[in-house]
Amino acid sequence: MANLVTVSGGEIYVTGRSLGSSAELEDFENGTIIAGVPPAGQTFLGWLGDTGYLSDPSIAAPSFSMVMGGDPKALSFTANFDTSPPADSVYDTINDKLDVIDANVDDLLDPL
Repeated sequence: MANLVTVSGGEIYVTGRSLGSSAELEDFENGTIIAGVPPAGQTFLGWLGDTGYLSDPSIAAPSFSMVMGGDPKALSFTANFDTSPPADSVYDTINDKLDVIDANVDDLLDPL
């Protein structure tokens, strides 16, 4: 039986082929949804909708499986973007800590 899958803010891929933002998939068919490019100044936060069918709704390209059976289903997923700045990277955090250490070393060496 065909199940309708729709994606807002992304595309559906099955066997590496884009099916666009809406597709009918058979029971037990596997695929991936991929979030589109975030609007300027925004970042991807995760997927909304029928996220119980996704491998990981917090990533931009989770896989899903149409393990259904029974009556056809209609699944809907929406890419969630926000204007929040991205979290500091590990690199930035390490650099911040090195700056503090460097300042402390300079303070210790000043009297010498």
